[in-house]
Amino acid sequence: MTKLCSCGKSHESRTKCVKVASGAVDFLESFLVENGLNSCVMSVYDRNTKEISPLKIKSSEFVFRDEGIVSASAENLELIKKASPSGSSAIIAVGSGTINDLVKTAASELGVPYISVATAASMDGYLSANAAILSGGVKKAVNGLMPPLALFADSRILAEAPAKMSRAGLGDALGKLSSIAEWKINHVIRNEYYCQELASSLEPEISGLLDSAETEEPGSVKMTEAIMSVLLSTGLVMQKAGNSFPASCGEHYISHAMEMRGYALHGHAPSMHGLQVAWGTKIMTELYSAFKEDSFKTVNYAPIYKRHIEDWKKIGVDISGTIETKLKELENAESRLRLINEDACREAIKQLTDEKPRLERIYRKFDMPVKASDIGLADEEARFAVEHAVDIRARICLIDIMNCLGKSLSL
Repeated sequence: MTKLCSCGKSHESRTKCVKVASGAVDFLESFLVENGLNSCVMSVYDRNTKEISPLKIKSSEFVFRDEGIVSASAENLELIKKASPSGSSAIIAVGSGTINDLVKTAASELGVPYISVATAASMDGYLSANAAILSGGVKKAVNGLMPPLALFADSRILAEAPAKMSRAGLGDALGKLSSIAEWKINHVIRNEYYCQELASSLEPEISGLLDSAETEEPGSVKMTEAIMSVLLSTGLVMQKAGNSFPASCGEHYISHAMEMRGYALHGHAPSMHGLQVAWGTKIMTELYSAFKEDSFKTVNYAPIYKRHIEDWKKIGVDISGTIETKLKELENAESRLRLINEDACREAIKQLTDEKPRLERIYRKFDMPVKASDIGLADEEARFAVEHAVDIRARICLIDIMNCLGKSLSL
C-alpha cells in the first residue's frame, strides 16, 4: 500500500540511482546491464562534453557540432529524435542543462529510457520531469516528462568544469530561497497545491549550501558537491510534487523573459541561465524585503498585461495566450488577494528576507551578478525582463501582486 503524505498525496520518484562521487560513471555499465538497457544505447554530447566524456560503454553517438552554445530548441530536439536508432534501449545525456532538456524531451516523446551523465553543477533540471524548449521564440515549459532512470556524476569533472558553470549552478541553487517562498504565496493566494514536508526537506540542503559558501573556496570539490546536492534534491522534490514550483517562480521568470527577448532580437540569451536566475533572485529578494502593505486593495491591472502583449509582438513574439491565462488566474485570485493575511505572507518569505545579508556576502565572495550589466544587460533590457516576467507563466509572483495593487517597480 502506498503511503500518503500529510499533504494528501503519495510521493514517488522514477529515478532509481543517483551517484555523485569520484569515478561514479564507472557504475553506469553495470546499471545498464542490470536493468536490461545495454542492447542499443545512444549517447548525446555537445563538442565540449564529448572531449571530457568519462563514458566507457559501447554506444552510438550524436554530437552537436555547434561552434557556439547549443540551444534547447525545437529544431535540435528533432535532430536527436531522428538520430536515435530504431529500437533504442536507452539514451544517455552527457552534459548539463541544454543537453539534458533536449534528451529528456526526446526520450519521453520516443518512449525510451533516459540516463543523465552530469558534467557540471550548473542547473537543477537533471532529475526533474520538466524541460524548457524554445519554440517560435517562446521558452515553453514541457511538463510530465520521464525523469532520468539514473544520474551519474564524477565529482572531479564537476569541480573542473568552467568556473562560470559552477557559479551558474550556485545561482540556480540560491534561487530556491525565492521559489519556495513564492510556492507558499501561491498556496495562500490561488490555493495552489503545496506540500510542507517536501518544502521542508529542501531547507537543510539550502542551509548547508549557505554554510559551505561562507567557508569553502570557489571551485573546491566540497563547494561543488554542496551546490550539486541542492540541485539534485530540488529535482527529486519536483518529481515528487509533480510540478516545478519548488524550483521556479519569479526569479526564473525574470531569466526566461530576458532569454526570450534575447533570442528574438539577437539569436541568443544574454548569459547562462543560472547567472540570470542569480540576478533575478537578487531582484526578488530586494522587492520582498522592501514590500510593505497594510491594505490589499486592488486596482485595474488588466491594461498592464494587455500592453505587454503588444510589447512582445513588437519583437516578433506572440505570447498573448499565456498572458490571457494569467489575467484569468489573477481574476480568480483577486477575492483571495483582498482577504489575504499579511502575516501569512510575511511568514512565507521569512527565510528569504532573513537570509538577505548572508546572500549579499555570498554574492560578493563568488562574484555573482548584482548589476544588470554583470549578465550583459543594458538598463532597458533589465527593466523589460523584470516587468515582463509576469507574462511567462500563470503562477503568481510578487511582481503580479504589485501590479494588482498599483505599486510601481523600481530597479
